[in-house]
Amino acid sequence: MFDLQGEPGVPVYEQLVRHIKGLIVKGLLRPGDRLPSVRDLSAQVLANPNTVMKAYQELERQGVIATYPGKGTFVAERPPAGEERMQKLRSRLDVLVLEAAFWGVEEAAFQRWVAEAYRRVRGMAPDGRPEPAGAAATSDREGKAGRAEKAARGEARGAEADGGRDGDAGSGRRSEGL
Repeated sequence: MFDLQGEPGVPVYEQLVRHIKGLIVKGLLRPGDRLPSVRDLSAQVLANPNTVMKAYQELERQGVIATYPGKGTFVAERPPAGEERMQKLRSRLDVLVLEAAFWGVEEAAFQRWVAEAYRRVRGMAPDGRPEPAGAAATSDREGKAGRAEKAARGEARGAEADGGRDGDAGSGRRSEGL
């Protein structure tokens, strides 16, 4: 699930932030789902643990994830975006539109690009149907979210066995395959 493509010129921690947000948008990660520990994720993506920690700190600052010492890191409930956040998004869009107009991109083409980008980030095929990976992930959502919610409260099997180490919960760990 954490398969970074290596975007040239984009720091790895920013790629991780984008990737995790993308997994949430696609429904592959849902509120309450447990993320791998810093140590586990750094091994999966072949990055320095400090890089993964920086990504987790940024995601936590943005309210995307929440960390509970001794229990792990979980996808947070998404609060509604405030007016300030919407204004920042509009400003960023204005910059993109300006660049597109400067380089002669027609409005209709730009709108197609936006529609295609929405489909991509939501894990949909160009014809608008869900891609197989996204569809398969939705079948296990309910059970996964319930287990992660219990783990966040310290009730999951094996959560007490971790001894408070960096979110690893021994056999109760839910980061397999992430």
